This record gives sequence, C-alpha cells and structure tokens, in this order.
Amino acid sequence: MEQILGRIEEVGPQTGLIPALRMNVGLNNKNSFALDVISVMSRASISFGDGARIAVGIPHTYIGEAYVDWGSTTIQPGDGSSLTFLLPLELSLLGG
Repeated sequence: MEQILGRIEEVGPQTGLIPALRMNVGLNNKNSFALDVISVMSRASISFGDGARIAVGIPHTYIGEAYVDWGSTTIQPGDGSSLTFLLPLELSLLGG
C-alpha cells in the first residue's frame, strides 16, 4: 500500500458555537484501489518563517486536532479525491 499524499487547497472560517477553520485537502492516492475512510485524526501545527520554505529544525506550535467534516469519505485512486477537515479554535488564539 502506497502512502496517500494531501495538500491544503482551501482554508476558510467555520461559524458556530465553537469557531473553527475549514480546510479542504486534495488527496493523491497512488494505489490502484479505493479506500473507505472510517476515522481520520490529524494534528495541526503552525510555523512562520522568512521566505516560502519552512526551515528544518524550527519547532512548530501545536494548535489542535482537526476532524473530518461530513461528506464523502471514499478516497478514489488518482488525484480527484478530497477531504474537508474542521479545526476547532480556542478563543485564546483569537484574542478572546
């Protein structure tokens, strides 16, 4: 089984009782078969630096767990699949 690669394609706000970021992640499944995702957990961290590349060895700030939003959870072979994640934000991160 080959590793599935992803790239954040879109980030936007999600309103509700708990503020969150909505992230659409485009996926590249190099396997010849589809995968049905039952549960996905991802960790989000952030790092700022000079220029477009992140320097290796600079510690990232962990900001929370991102969860799969409702929608299709089948990852088809090739480049056409995506998953949408919600990253709940603590009010302290927003200055509240």
